[in-house]
Amino acid sequence: MRTILEMTREDAQANIPYAIVCEAREGKSWNTTRRRRRWIEDFSDDERKAAIDLFRKAKLWYLGQGVPDVVRMTPSTYALWLKLGDFCAMVA
Repeated sequence: MRTILEMTREDAQANIPYAIVCEAREGKSWNTTRRRRRWIEDFSDDERKAAIDLFRKAKLWYLGQGVPDVVRMTPSTYALWLKLGDFCAMVA
């Protein structure tokens, strides 16, 4: 059995740090050597690969069509959102 978290738009907006992830990823500080070094130190290969999708969603939700009415994800994806948000808050 696989556990899936389901959030309303309001819950996702309040609990997923997509705005800070988008701002950091699209900002000038993303392409620094210091940030790249920390990215490799702090995130596993699998997390870095999974983050590609989260970056895409962050940009779509923040700068595109907005957060969907219902957001579904695994607990590990939610944990990665939070880890990525903390990382991006330090980088931004």
